[in-house]
Amino acid sequence: MSKKDNFLIDKMFLPESEEEIETRRRKNFELSKLNPENMSYWFPKIESSTTKDNSILQIPITRIIQMDYSTWTWLRSDDYSDNNVKVFNDVLLGKIQDFMDGKKLFMKTGIFSDKFVFDKTIVEDKNREEVGRYFLDIYYNSMVVGADTTSEIVFREYIEDKEELPTIYYGMPLHTEFRVFYDFDEKKSVGVANYWHPDVMEIGLYNKKDQTVYSHEKDRIVKEYRENKEMVVSEVEKYMDGCSGLSGRWSVDVMKNAEDYWIIDMARMERSALVDMMEEVIK
Repeated sequence: MSKKDNFLIDKMFLPESEEEIETRRRKNFELSKLNPENMSYWFPKIESSTTKDNSILQIPITRIIQMDYSTWTWLRSDDYSDNNVKVFNDVLLGKIQDFMDGKKLFMKTGIFSDKFVFDKTIVEDKNREEVGRYFLDIYYNSMVVGADTTSEIVFREYIEDKEELPTIYYGMPLHTEFRVFYDFDEKKSVGVANYWHPDVMEIGLYNKKDQTVYSHEKDRIVKEYRENKEMVVSEVEKYMDGCSGLSGRWSVDVMKNAEDYWIIDMARMERSALVDMMEEVIK
C-alpha cells in the first residue's frame, strides 16, 4: 500500500473540524428545503388546481412555516434549556398568531405527522400557548425514525370526527383511508390501496388496545374501502387533472369522514409504502 493510500485511509478516520461540521450542516439545511415531500412543495400546487371544484375532495386549511438556519440547528441539538424552549415557543406563537383562532389544530413537520402518538399532534385552545414544546417532541421523534429531512413546521385545520369512531395510536379516529397512486405525466391513476390493509395492520400493531380496536373495525374498513375505491380514484383524477408543477407518480392519501373525503397527505410513489398492496382500478 502506498503512502498516499495510507494518508487517505488515515484521513477517513480523523474527526471532522468545526469548519467541516458547519459546512456539512449548512448543506443539509439547504437540502432539507428542496425535499419534494415537503408540504410547501406539493400543497400549493394542489391547492391551486384549476379542476378542484369538479371534485368532492377537500383539503384542510394549512399554514406552513419555514424555519431559519439557527432554529433548525437548535432543534437538532440537545440544548433544550427552559429559556431556549420558551424563546422557540414565543417565536412559533408569533408565526401562527390568530390562525384558526379558537379552533383545534393539527401540527406536523413538512414531511412527518407523528401519528403513532396522535394526541401530541393536536393543538387545542388550552395548549396553544405550548406549541413550541409540543413541536419539539414531534421533531425529536422525526429524527429518531430518520424522517427529519425538512425545515418546515405545519399547522392544519383539524378534521373533527363525524362518525364517533374508536381510536388507535392514542386518540386517532380509525377512519377508512385510501392511498391512490397517481401519474401526473399521464394524468391518470396507477392504482389504489387500503391504507389500513389487514395484512399490514395485523402484524404491525403492538399495543393491545389498538389490536382490539382494529380487529373490531377491520370488516367495516374493508367494506367501505371496497365500496368506495373506484369513486375515490375517479375524484382524485378529477382533482389532479388541473394541477401544474408536479410530475411523475405520487401517492395521494384520502380520508373518509362520513360523507366527506379529504386529501390529507402526498408523497412520491417511490417513497411511499403500500405499493406492493396496490390494486388496479377498472372504472
